[in-house]
Amino acid sequence: EFGVEVDKEGDTASRVFRGSVRVQVVGGTGLASGTPREVVLRENESARVEKDGGGGGPRLVLPGAAGNPPKFARRLLEPPKLLDLLDIIAGGDGRGKRRGCGVDPVSGMQVAALSEAYFGVRWFRAVRWHRLIDGVFVPDGREGPMQIDSAGHVFDFPATTSKTNDAIWAQPAPGDPVDPNGWMRDYRDADMPRCRQLMPEGRGLLCMHANAGITFNLEAIRKIYPGASASRFRAVAGLADSRIHAPAFDGMVDLWVLVDGRLKLKRVGLHHRDDAFNVDVELGPGDRFLTLAVTDGGDDDWSDGLVLGDPVLQMVESCGAGVPPAPAAGHRSAAVPAAAPQDRKEVAP
Repeated sequence: EFGVEVDKEGDTASRVFRGSVRVQVVGGTGLASGTPREVVLRENESARVEKDGGGGGPRLVLPGAAGNPPKFARRLLEPPKLLDLLDIIAGGDGRGKRRGCGVDPVSGMQVAALSEAYFGVRWFRAVRWHRLIDGVFVPDGREGPMQIDSAGHVFDFPATTSKTNDAIWAQPAPGDPVDPNGWMRDYRDADMPRCRQLMPEGRGLLCMHANAGITFNLEAIRKIYPGASASRFRAVAGLADSRIHAPAFDGMVDLWVLVDGRLKLKRVGLHHRDDAFNVDVELGPGDRFLTLAVTDGGDDDWSDGLVLGDPVLQMVESCGAGVPPAPAAGHRSAAVPAAAPQDRKEVAP
């Protein structure tokens, strides 16, 4: 990494921040007699190529003789410290506050209203409209491991009904403009204390009804924000309140968090009566995909609504992507062919 400054006289100044750069004079007197017309600059070194005051060609002024080194703005914008997954779900780049939209877990399309329950299929569906969302799927392990990202990683989920309900939804926090399609609108009237417990920072809720999965593209995030990478995924998890519905159902779900097909967090048999809990998953500079999935716990999918409050990616500055770690020994993770095309979604009777 280096910078070059050119002044109105045509003189140039070079400074190296990382690595090394060769500075060479083309024409002119170069250095003193008998020396090369070039110099190799290393980290924090600088040099100038300027016109000879005696009317000769350009000459190279060595480091130490160039006076004050030039000052460069190495970044026009500082990399973000946090990326908001709700903003990404709703179509943003993670730095905004978009809410009130979602992603269909079967088709992968963006939706602005909630849908009825419908059956999914085992195919991974790539999301084409948003580069930071890799794809979606309906988890069901009845036929073995299934694909969870575009790189072909697979995971062996438990058997499910293969049904899902509603979109993967970015719900605004109470006090934000009212969202008439809000997945968690019941919280506004019936369960406000728990709502605040689930989103202590007041960002909002990522709502996922079993059975649904979504994969975020960490590699694409590094390309959009050079010099930064995701170091942690953080959220507060818990179930939506099903007791306000008639008849009341006590939902039960399983939560899965995976990175490049490797299981990072598993919580099974979650009920509404369980306390909310913190989700904190470490991410490496070479990790490519973060997958979140919710399954029905083996007891059908009634009232199986999980929410992730204040979901964010914690970012750190980095010099570049690293090498992804190898899968853990004995874990069922592998590459499979590209996902089969899907022509339609079937609505449950």
